[in-house]
Amino acid sequence: FVLSCRMFGVRVGIAAVVLTAGVTSGDPSLYYLNLYWYDDAVDYSCEFGSPGTSLLIAQIAPNTCHYLNYLEANTNDYVSLTTKNGKLDEFRQLCVAPPLNQQNMSCSASTCEDGEENLEENSCVRAFGASAIATSVYCAGSTSLSGDLGGFTITRFDEQRECSLENSRNLSGVAFMRNYDYQDLDLGCRPVSSRGNTSRWFSLARKRANGTTVYHGVVGCDTNTCTGGTCILISDLAESQCLVHNGGALKIEQTANALSQCVEPPAPPTPRHVPDSNQYGNGDSDTELLGGIVGGGCALALVVFLVAFLYRRNEFRHRSGLATTYHTVKNNYGTVGHDEEGMTTDI
Repeated sequence: FVLSCRMFGVRVGIAAVVLTAGVTSGDPSLYYLNLYWYDDAVDYSCEFGSPGTSLLIAQIAPNTCHYLNYLEANTNDYVSLTTKNGKLDEFRQLCVAPPLNQQNMSCSASTCEDGEENLEENSCVRAFGASAIATSVYCAGSTSLSGDLGGFTITRFDEQRECSLENSRNLSGVAFMRNYDYQDLDLGCRPVSSRGNTSRWFSLARKRANGTTVYHGVVGCDTNTCTGGTCILISDLAESQCLVHNGGALKIEQTANALSQCVEPPAPPTPRHVPDSNQYGNGDSDTELLGGIVGGGCALALVVFLVAFLYRRNEFRHRSGLATTYHTVKNNYGTVGHDEEGMTTDI
């Protein structure tokens, strides 16, 4: 009993671990709107990567009317992303320009030609005759990448001094990604897009230099002669190298390396319930109570043991006394004792 009491009477400390995690979805102060389209077809799948596909990534503050104007994407419209209860709710597009004093508000639904209600982050929706996704995480790619990623990609970052929009928080900054076939090189001045009227041309060639693929030529030209004007000169630009110029930055990469597989941000974990210490007791008080109960049980068991021991001893003595008296009585009445065997009793 004593050993058991020492084993169970030891005070044991109990520790609780509360797990927390950063929330990556919800109601951020900035969303990214990815707009996808093809040159030769109308597609609503948000698939991206094959030659002839383009992607415009714009940064949009939620619940504001955002002016989206980018010549290479042939966009010149107001859009808005509204939120409700901390989550994306609606995408409104092709909206009429709001009054100057209301541009910090969502575009009025009554002035927009199209929209998507119950919008979910990273869900593919129709937009500008093509498709789009909205996400709180910057992604230079799509949730649905094409199986043909064998070409090259030119990515232009307007009004940015680096080749990324991530954490830039510059609502004027946009990224324009265009996928080409290598057969588009060394062909002189070519339009950026063959879909509709284009306002930008480029002329590129590539070569190997010191074991590295380098490009030279011009991009972003506003004339079909690829001379002067807005042309951005490229001189032996190494593949994947970021070139910073007056209007922003750009880089040229293999398509397979340029694009990312966009994934849905993980939902915030459900908070684990931590019991109220006032309701269930807490910490040291509980362990002290447990130790007291176990110790009391040990003491009670010891008392029972002692009582049982004394009872058995008294019972043994009592039975011993009865046996002696009975032996004497037998001798008084003539019962033969051990020393009297063979003798008779006088009557």
